[in-house]
Amino acid sequence: MMEREIRRPSDLGIKPMNWFVDNRTEMNAIWDGFISEGETMLFYGAAGSGKSLFAYSLSVAIAGGSESFLGQRCSSGKKVLYVDGEMSTNTVAARVDSLGQHPNVDYLSVPNLSRAFDLSGTEDREALLLNVSAGGYDFVVIDNVRTLFGMADENHAQSWTSVNDLVVRLRALGCAVIVIHHTNKGGEYSGSSNAITVFDRTCCIEKNGTDIGTGKQYWRLSVGSKSGRDGRGWGDWINELSFSVGDEGLEQRDTHGLKVEQLEQLIRSLGSLDANAQARDKVDAVNRVLGCQVGDNRTFSNLWEHSKYWWLYWEDDLRITGFADMRAWINSPCLPRVEAYDADDRSPF
Repeated sequence: MMEREIRRPSDLGIKPMNWFVDNRTEMNAIWDGFISEGETMLFYGAAGSGKSLFAYSLSVAIAGGSESFLGQRCSSGKKVLYVDGEMSTNTVAARVDSLGQHPNVDYLSVPNLSRAFDLSGTEDREALLLNVSAGGYDFVVIDNVRTLFGMADENHAQSWTSVNDLVVRLRALGCAVIVIHHTNKGGEYSGSSNAITVFDRTCCIEKNGTDIGTGKQYWRLSVGSKSGRDGRGWGDWINELSFSVGDEGLEQRDTHGLKVEQLEQLIRSLGSLDANAQARDKVDAVNRVLGCQVGDNRTFSNLWEHSKYWWLYWEDDLRITGFADMRAWINSPCLPRVEAYDADDRSPF
């Protein structure tokens, strides 16, 4: 009778359960209420929405010693790797001129490499992981999915396998990770539902209106369906945050003051229309003030889908709770009740 071959088990890192309890680490906030140590985030927005400017500015803030970013507490002294799959040397230099830099931020510019680089491939993914491990990075930004991963079809679940693999392994190295992606026409992240499988948080950057006088664009953050593993969730301040990109970097703006100005501009713009103005003309007027990107579909229903967050801000004061209320107000605009409108001692005009 032949003896049964005894095979030695390979080292799979199997541990007793108490090992995980004993080796649990504290998940300190990197930017309080937004992302913590060891967390991963899919951060998405439309083309031109400022998602890269935002991520780079956050990187510089947590690398330095400011201990604050857009009015909220942040870490300092973090070592950051920013992986950029799109920007040219001059564009990166212009970003540094506008938003600053710090020695703790290292930059991998894929367009400046002398060869093709594709994180869908095992070789380049392993090379990046080795560099992250050797560099001791705390925070990694992957900017962005479409330029760094050669996906055949981002709507196919299997296309996201390489993204998920990289994110999980970066997290295993102790890194917090932000992966930047684009939105679809509906304003959600583009691609398969498998896109968010391994992410701890999802967050979108959206337009929050345009100052007609100066043309300055304001932005807001809109939290997604996942709220992290640190047990603290999202900060309440996120819904009130509004910011722009200025000469000194990102500039925080008082949300209530901005919305009051937009309300005044809306009333003036709508009031200047002819009495027989069509619905598309009224939608155009609102779109110019709020910058909500309705495109060629200039209908009230499409306007609501692109700007409901703005109208719901005034829910109690303008009695707007849905699409029909918004349409009625646009057809007969008025100021909110006096006590709410004058909360910051402003006069109407």
